[in-house]
Amino acid sequence: MTRATTTRLSLLCVCAIVTLTACTPAGSTEFALGDGGDYLDAELRTAVEQLQSDVATAPTDETTVAERARVIADWADAYALAGGEVGLEGPRVRLRATLPPSGPAARRASADVDRLVREFTLRDEAGALGALEAESLGPFEARSYATLRQTWTAGTRGVPTGGGFWVARHFNANFGPFQTNDPAGEGYVTLATSDGDAVFSVDEIMASGPHGGFRAPQPALVFRLTTGELSPGESVTITYGDTGGGGPGLQIPSTSSARMPLPLYVDLDGSREWRPLPGSLDAIAALCDAGFRVIVVSDQSGIGRGLFSEADLTGIHRKMTEAAEAAGGEIAAIYYCPHHPDD
Repeated sequence: MTRATTTRLSLLCVCAIVTLTACTPAGSTEFALGDGGDYLDAELRTAVEQLQSDVATAPTDETTVAERARVIADWADAYALAGGEVGLEGPRVRLRATLPPSGPAARRASADVDRLVREFTLRDEAGALGALEAESLGPFEARSYATLRQTWTAGTRGVPTGGGFWVARHFNANFGPFQTNDPAGEGYVTLATSDGDAVFSVDEIMASGPHGGFRAPQPALVFRLTTGELSPGESVTITYGDTGGGGPGLQIPSTSSARMPLPLYVDLDGSREWRPLPGSLDAIAALCDAGFRVIVVSDQSGIGRGLFSEADLTGIHRKMTEAAEAAGGEIAAIYYCPHHPDD
């Protein structure tokens, strides 16, 4: 493969970016989110309610992580099949069920499972995560300067004192740095709110993963609500590359950016648990617009274990590709491993 070809190929792991897909249709129904029905069948709904009660009563530990991970994985799969977006962690939780961790890894995995239960409880509540809209995602000329805005409107739940927004970055996009100190400098990021009683201040967290430091935690920008509350129905607008103070804007990556969605997370209760706001389909469309080929690679050991068939998986892939196309993107190819973990 030539260097030129390599730069135009984006190999994406299904558990990292294509977060709409699911691993197994067990427990799902034909209902879609928002149509008035329950997208979970009665058996899985009962299991989910028991899981919510168990997590509220006692944190997950090494003895319970595998079974609880299995239920949350089935829940995430059904949610995805009904048209919901499950974030970066939703598809990966099944690994905790198929390959149960031990020791320190079990403690980390247990905390992840409990956090995901709370996250999907919010996802199950219509309107809880509000609505995110972007004013402009492109197109942008490579290495030019631009201003982007995203507005989040609070849904059924507002944001209390201590909550806030993590203004995240894609780890592999070389756009300019974010900063909040110099209004006349490049990459100046601001937050404005429609709620006159809500006061935000700049904070910092150490973030890791695809929207933080990929190999090690890196400092990340947070706007923390320090006074008042952001009430349901009120909004916040994040401006990337605010030019109001004389700055040039945010520097765009060195590749052409027909669309450049930026990840945003919300802390709805001051717990420091960050809830991802939807955006993976826009990310796929942005990569396609920039000339990249999006390829999905996934581990589907559920076929080898007899949990579902290749025909079931084909249906899941069809829904995933249709959703990507509806958002303006295209999945060029899909590869998967169907073998049992012992094979």
